[in-house]
Amino acid sequence: MSEKQKYFYAFDCQLDKLVQSNVEKYFCFSDRVCYDTANRLIYEGVDKSMISIADTEEVDTIFKEIESVETDNIYLITWIHTFYYMKKYIEKEGR
Repeated sequence: MSEKQKYFYAFDCQLDKLVQSNVEKYFCFSDRVCYDTANRLIYEGVDKSMISIADTEEVDTIFKEIESVETDNIYLITWIHTFYYMKKYIEKEGR
């Protein structure tokens, strides 16, 4: 990733279709942009009670949150490096 591509700005995204798609819960995590993402969701009309936030990229924390929901359908939008951390964690832990 180049120096110019290190940052994500949630306000540059169109989230209206996501918000209209009957999502039950949003989990914003990152050590950089979780609050920006949560604010963007609130700005788009998501009730604050539907958003949880973790100011971390710790894989244990992320998976605890994922495992706490009862659903068969989870979408993750994350940094590619976090995806690789998660992949290694799954391979190691056998989840």
